[in-house]
Amino acid sequence: MGKKVSFRGLEAELNTELALRAFGTPERKLEECLPKEIIRGLNFPFLKEGQRVYPLNKDIPLKETQGKGKLSKTLALVRITHYTHELIDSKSYTLGSYSITRKPKK
Repeated sequence: MGKKVSFRGLEAELNTELALRAFGTPERKLEECLPKEIIRGLNFPFLKEGQRVYPLNKDIPLKETQGKGKLSKTLALVRITHYTHELIDSKSYTLGSYSITRKPKK
């Protein structure tokens, strides 16, 4: 779960991990969910509600979220390749893409 920051009316969440819903979660877009299979080297899109800030050019944990800060163990390490913020139906969203760099050591 990220740290919320506010500056002159701008609210954002600083994230050091990418947390997505389980694959196929009802009422969620495909980009809001984990991929069906986690395969190293593949790129995937993501979509998160709110303005979020992620590190670029650095491996971060990929986790599953059930919401309200409940996160799984690290499923893989990913590298966010780009992201941007957009208004969709008058709500702010962060959308971008990530690549799977490796699975965690057991």
